[in-house]
Amino acid sequence: ASLDQEMERGRAEAERRAKDRATALLAESARRAEPLRVDPALFGSRAEVTAWVLDPDDPAAPLNRGWRREAMGEALRRSL
Repeated sequence: ASLDQEMERGRAEAERRAKDRATALLAESARRAEPLRVDPALFGSRAEVTAWVLDPDDPAAPLNRGWRREAMGEALRRSL
C-alpha cells in the first residue's frame, strides 16, 4: 500500500474511534443534563462532539466556551 493509503486508513481509524467516543460522551452528557433540566442537544451535535474528541483543545469548540464549558465541557474532558 502506498503511504497515502496508509495515512488515509489511519485517519479513518481515528475518526471511527472518535465517533465511538463521541457516542459514549453524548450518553454521558444526557445523563448529566437531566438534573440540570437542560436538553442534551444544546451541548452540541454529534458532529460537534466528534470534532471536540478529535481536538479537545480547540477554543472554537462549543464545549470549550461559555456555559457549555462550565456545565458540561469540563466534566466530559475528564471522561476523555
